[in-house]
Amino acid sequence: DTASLPWSWADGGEAADASRRAVEAILHAAAGAAGLRLSEVTGILPPQSEAQVTVVVDPAAVQSMRRTLACSVRHGSTAHLGAVAEVVQRAACLSKSELDFGIGYVKAPLKGLLQLRNLTRVPTAFEFEAPETGDAELLIVPSGGVLAPDAFVDVTFQLTPFAAGKRSLLIGCSVEGGRSIGLRILVEVRGLTLSWEEIMPEDPRAFALPPLDEPHAPPAEAGEPPPLNFGAAVPIFEATTRVLLVTNHSAVPTTYHAAAAAYPAPDLAPDDVALPSAASFSLSASMAAAIAARERERLRIERRRARAMAGLDDG
Repeated sequence: DTASLPWSWADGGEAADASRRAVEAILHAAAGAAGLRLSEVTGILPPQSEAQVTVVVDPAAVQSMRRTLACSVRHGSTAHLGAVAEVVQRAACLSKSELDFGIGYVKAPLKGLLQLRNLTRVPTAFEFEAPETGDAELLIVPSGGVLAPDAFVDVTFQLTPFAAGKRSLLIGCSVEGGRSIGLRILVEVRGLTLSWEEIMPEDPRAFALPPLDEPHAPPAEAGEPPPLNFGAAVPIFEATTRVLLVTNHSAVPTTYHAAAAAYPAPDLAPDDVALPSAASFSLSASMAAAIAARERERLRIERRRARAMAGLDDG
């Protein structure tokens, strides 16, 4: 009620200055309690002049603000001015509250896209807060910014896991002057999975491998490589081939290196210790050809030696 305040501050002098400061303190406090800030609460208008007073709405809670400003004039009437404002709380939302990547693989990045929307008609600042974990790396773009009124932004989440297992990450997004938003990220991380199978050289799989984008589940017996079985009757001087098919069932590229570390001969069975008899020993075609070639080479060397010896006798 400005009418009840003294006008002695307008009389001039030191006492008037003190009275004016006391009146202004009362008026500023009253405006602040009403959620308003006024640039000027007192003043003196010369004849035929005007003054500008800035009124700022500064509410402390969501409300339908209805205020009345009273402007009292000394030796005159009091004018009233209504101040109306719908005070809203800043709010934003994500298009999903849960981002499930499904099945992922170690060191294979996973990407997801969500929308962050401003639900109000005022600019709203936001910032994502990602937890720090040693078994995964999370990259959020953009990680913060200001949303225009009723606008949205596409947010990319890139997760790179470093260890196998199930992961559940809780991501927070703080909103200026509003409630924070929560997002849960789920993923089942699998490591490198290989399977080994011995196949024959004429197997079509040895020449036409399955497409890389064709899904294939690892067999139940996937584990250590099996021993290559060349059989119990491998002929000497003949090449015998077996193919070891190695399949990578994961999305993790991997290198491999195969080499024979040693060539040990297995122990003979008791029945095989005795040498085979001439009657039961048969040569394969390649073995016979190799022996015949050796025999021809031996005869050629002997003939050359004989000719050389004959030349020495003639001399």
